[in-house]
Amino acid sequence: MNIFLQPAGKIADKQLQITILKKENLDNLQKYITQEQYNELKEIFPNKELNMWGVNINKKNIWQKIKIGDMMLFYGNKKFFVKGIVKYKMHNHPLSLNTWGTDKDSLCWEYIYFLDNAESINISLEEFKEITGYRFQHVQGFMKVDQEKAEKIFERYDEVFKLNYLKKKQDEKQSKIEELRKKIDNIDIENANTNFKIINLKENETNKKNRKKSDRNYNKNAKEKNKVMEYLPDEYKYHFGVQGELYIYKLLKEKNKFLLKELKLWNKDIEVICYNKDYNRKKDWEDKSINKGHDILIKTVKGNEEIYLEIKTSLDDTKLFTMTGNELKFSKEKRDKYYVIKITNFADVNEEEKSKLKIYFIQNPYQSVEECENIKEISMYA
Repeated sequence: MNIFLQPAGKIADKQLQITILKKENLDNLQKYITQEQYNELKEIFPNKELNMWGVNINKKNIWQKIKIGDMMLFYGNKKFFVKGIVKYKMHNHPLSLNTWGTDKDSLCWEYIYFLDNAESINISLEEFKEITGYRFQHVQGFMKVDQEKAEKIFERYDEVFKLNYLKKKQDEKQSKIEELRKKIDNIDIENANTNFKIINLKENETNKKNRKKSDRNYNKNAKEKNKVMEYLPDEYKYHFGVQGELYIYKLLKEKNKFLLKELKLWNKDIEVICYNKDYNRKKDWEDKSINKGHDILIKTVKGNEEIYLEIKTSLDDTKLFTMTGNELKFSKEKRDKYYVIKITNFADVNEEEKSKLKIYFIQNPYQSVEECENIKEISMYA
């Protein structure tokens, strides 16, 4: 739901009296609208009583953003005095002209919206500004409220608006949690999709630009996914992470050429040790990788070469990941023999359609710590 602010001060007193402070009867509009529009409005307003308002052509672009279910807050005399929910909208010049006439520039308010539950409220402009952070002295034109600010308004005035907004948000959150739990429960590594995009994050100017672009594209939807993950019980978070380890283990055992080429192990005989390989087969599993600083060890049969892999998984497409102090210490010791493998969109690992999965390779992550360029934030003990 969006919120729009509709100025309606002294100049609009006449129009307010006609269609906002009192209701209009649908039958009075019938000769200005089509039969289809009449039928649709009658279905929405079965008692034929409705509130309506309009804006002129100068505000057409904002009017086009209005969606059914959005909220209008009417403003005048330094307060918001009426709220209503948009139930219908239409462009109708004759209806506007007949209902409200024209303004001083001979424009009429022909971009019309119809409201349900139009009720009086009393929210001062100062209180509104305190909640949202807006700094304007007056609402000078029809405008859409920024979404984050709208969330704050709904949360503060849930009881005033009578929307049960907080309950709906809680129900929505719970629904997302349950959906994610089912996805995680249904992860099947044996039948996982092996169609993925592989990316080596060697540091260069191109990757620096891509990283900045990626940070900009890390939008609200991605943040919402991570919030849902945070609400899951710890055992689900752990289960999700271990499935990522088992997925990489599966690919290595199947000698996936793309993976092995990135690790410079193609055409080499290798032994793969995944400390948690039996996790899905045994109950009451105890993590076998604790304090090792990595999840998977690869040994070459000839040459005694060792490669260490730390696996990170996420719901979304962000390349962000965290490392423990022990992992950093071990990566400092092993340097180029140590890789972080970041799997993104991992909850979709069993989707049959074209995979969203991406696997990122970060070799020698400790070098990034030393250079600091790849660090977004760091947590430390005092």
